[in-house]
Amino acid sequence: MDGGAGIATASGAWAVDAALAAVLAVAAWQGYRRGAVVALAGVATFALAAWLLAARAGELQSWAVRTGLLGRLAAVLEPVVGAWLPPEVAAAPVRPVELLRVLDALAQLPLPPELREQWADALRAAARAAGPGSTLGELLARVVAATLLADLGLYALPMAAGLFFAAVARRLTALLGATGLGAWNRAVGLVAGALEGALVAAGLLVTARYLAGLAPGLVDPAWWQALDQSRLAPILLGAWQALGPGSVTP
Repeated sequence: MDGGAGIATASGAWAVDAALAAVLAVAAWQGYRRGAVVALAGVATFALAAWLLAARAGELQSWAVRTGLLGRLAAVLEPVVGAWLPPEVAAAPVRPVELLRVLDALAQLPLPPELREQWADALRAAARAAGPGSTLGELLARVVAATLLADLGLYALPMAAGLFFAAVARRLTALLGATGLGAWNRAVGLVAGALEGALVAAGLLVTARYLAGLAPGLVDPAWWQALDQSRLAPILLGAWQALGPGSVTP
């Protein structure tokens, strides 16, 4: 990496940290205004709803396979992901030698490194189970479709459920006229608000990071490097991962 690229990446990391710090500050202020009971109800409900849904992500994938949803989604995605490969590679039958060409093509795409590795591992596993007549374009489409469903189940849907039920919990708690915790009311509310903000920011980060694979190049690769060099992002992502059972293998 040259000096200019290094400076740009460092600036990007500072920008990521500044944006995340702003989100946490706003969330903390909201918690401070609402008070301890309302803020605690929000963060607890968010965490519980997100965890419950993430824990059932594997069931979502199994259901998608049983109902044929995975195959239909793969068929829709095949023209998109097939364009990432040379035409002769996309139409080639699944063979070890040809699979290496797919892996080489993925290595050239501007993707987050962990997503590229996830797809490469899934492609190797899927190739071993591929039936006769399958093409590499079909294989890649099926892997991307499975990854998309896994990421929706692990990240996007849990975050949406957490946001919805947290809002409901805060509203109900406010309507019940919660009195708070006396002198500690505002301080506890501030901490609870910041914690909920951290979980929301982490959910957005991880969802964007994994779903970015559907549009390689849409996000400048320098931003993935900036995210890796951020001080706050790894802490927030670790907090989100603590909510769920881990990754689902496509």
